[in-house]
Amino acid sequence: MTSKEEMNSVVNGKREIVAILTLLTAGLLQGHAAIYYVAPDGSDTNTGTSDSPWRTVEKAASVVQAGDVVRVRAGTYEERVSTKRGGAGENARIRFEGESGAVMQGWVINHPYVSVSGFTFRGQSGQSVLDAYVRINRDGDGTEVLDCHFGPGIRCVSTGAVFSASAGSIVVPEGALLERGFRAGMYVAIERATYPASLVNARQMQVLDVRDSTLIVSGPLQDEGPVPVYISGSAVYALYVASGAENCRILNNVFEDLAYDAMLIGGQDCVVQGNVIRGTHGWDAIHYGGTNNVFRLNVIESGPFEVYQVSPDAFENYTPIPYENILISNNMVLGFLGVLGSQKGAGTMRGLAMVGNVFVDAGWLSITHPDTLIEKNTFLRVARTNNPVMARSSHAVVLEADRGATNCSIRNNIFIDCGQPLRPSEESQVGWYEVKGPGETLIIRGNVVAGAPPGYEGKVGWEEDPRRNGGDPHFVNIEDPLGPDGLPFTEDDGLRLSEDSPLTGIGDGGATPGAYEASIVAPVELAIVRVDGEARIRLMWPEGDGGWLLETATELRGPWSIMTNEAAVLDGLRILEITPEGAWRFFRLRR
Repeated sequence: MTSKEEMNSVVNGKREIVAILTLLTAGLLQGHAAIYYVAPDGSDTNTGTSDSPWRTVEKAASVVQAGDVVRVRAGTYEERVSTKRGGAGENARIRFEGESGAVMQGWVINHPYVSVSGFTFRGQSGQSVLDAYVRINRDGDGTEVLDCHFGPGIRCVSTGAVFSASAGSIVVPEGALLERGFRAGMYVAIERATYPASLVNARQMQVLDVRDSTLIVSGPLQDEGPVPVYISGSAVYALYVASGAENCRILNNVFEDLAYDAMLIGGQDCVVQGNVIRGTHGWDAIHYGGTNNVFRLNVIESGPFEVYQVSPDAFENYTPIPYENILISNNMVLGFLGVLGSQKGAGTMRGLAMVGNVFVDAGWLSITHPDTLIEKNTFLRVARTNNPVMARSSHAVVLEADRGATNCSIRNNIFIDCGQPLRPSEESQVGWYEVKGPGETLIIRGNVVAGAPPGYEGKVGWEEDPRRNGGDPHFVNIEDPLGPDGLPFTEDDGLRLSEDSPLTGIGDGGATPGAYEASIVAPVELAIVRVDGEARIRLMWPEGDGGWLLETATELRGPWSIMTNEAAVLDGLRILEITPEGAWRFFRLRR
């Protein structure tokens, strides 16, 4: 929200129990030292003005100072640009704004308070998977990546590739390698495309030349083929936040049709929110590490299975980067041909909270680390979807206390039509959670289990309250989790509970199990308005929706404080206007 038109836009934030509205006031209120322009028909000998734009983003990055803005016009820029300096603080950022259709290979952010928005990133290749399209290094504190599109990745699936040792070539009969983006100088990774399969030449190598159906590579190769292979020309993360980077914000981006994992988030106090990861092709979606990082309101949707990994994950910790206090909240994972998550390594890995998420048509969740919370999630047909290499599971959550999963909680979740019977006799004895090892330190209560609709039959072997075994939970529309608007956690979501749901209040502590409450949240509207020349934040919500407290915080993780300002009432709306304070301000309605 930085343009004049956007200042007058209204952002709807309709949430169930917690409704959070985020506002970056710095971008709205600050003055800019200078505005520069980059265009395909520009020249780096120009002055960088609107009428005399530069040709490269690299030139702009070498000139801009704290507070400046660079506007990059539509066009293709074959660049991956490294920052030369950063901003001086939240109110004096360096901003690079891509117009619709501005395409580049990516960024290396080495400095603080840099904002990158509106770009499409594709074509990046590297010798290391950490040579990401956008790489935020340890000194990139406060970096923002907003409203960008990552992908498509450079890749090729062949059913009969032929490797020639003498020619140093890989022949791909499907052809169109140049059209797909393969080019000389890039690195490619050779992976298997079917399972089971052995692939003698599975490795990374550099491309020396490209023809329509042939890659000449640095080798060495062994004669092999025809064999099915997956060739990735962009086997790098789309986005990487390195350890040491603090307070980065990855908001409202689309990661689509990539050729490798979408993101690796290390760092500290970072927020990954409102992103869509679509078409993973058998790769992992999110790798997490670091401290106090938050992943919320993201949507992960799988695509056709093209590369065959042992266990693609929606959420997985990255072993070389220890994690502590990671919040995964109010996300949706839909149709993911892999597991929901697995925990790797030991030592300082602890403190994962998966709270209020919706998981549909995905594999199971494996817990092996201490202090893990699995609370108020909705699991639908989880651990029923298989890929050719993923192990089957009887239950949606497997908690391995004998491997370190101590002081964990599985509480107030809904499990509907989950699990796969490993034997015919287990048909009604699967579908919730499995505990391996001693359970003395675990909290397990308030969960709901049922079979498939429309019968929602009860389960044999369920040891919790029989009131929470079987029966129709009264979802709004079980076939449409995202609802007509296609957005997560809005009031039209299909896995919301109807007002007459029998689950209301039957969970542990009187909570309603699952990712949603039965009641309908008061819709909240936020706008930036000008009153007597001063920018104000205006919050509005229906007067008739009582019982809600308006709270505010300067950081997403809190602390939250109740706003005591008295709201005006006009035409059935409660209206509150306040003067912005600080760079970031979060708002929420809470029962």
